[in-house]
Amino acid sequence: MNFRNCPLCGALFAAGARDVCPRCAARENEQFDVVKAYLESHPEAVLEETAEQTGVDRQAILRFLRSGRLVVGRPQLFGMACERCGKPIATGVVCPECAKELSGRIRDLTSPRASRMYIREINRL
Repeated sequence: MNFRNCPLCGALFAAGARDVCPRCAARENEQFDVVKAYLESHPEAVLEETAEQTGVDRQAILRFLRSGRLVVGRPQLFGMACERCGKPIATGVVCPECAKELSGRIRDLTSPRASRMYIREINRL
């Protein structure tokens, strides 16, 4: 079994599907539900307002957005930008166009055709 310290509270826990301990995971789920409910009733809210009204830390809200758990209708209100091209995004770390381009490049690099080795025989005696 693999153990690690929780990055949020420092507690030792058995690492599994989550990156945080069970206590912090439960607290994150509660915070997520609060933020989601607030944004559903206040779709024009900005990051600072959402954090202030919900009592949830800005960094936690940004983690929800970056992980893809939370999507905002107007990304410019939260200052979320593609890490590659800088275009406003609603969730994640890259825009759909950059994601498509990056996945195509990865596919090209990992395709079996790209890893073949060819040997040319010269004047075999």
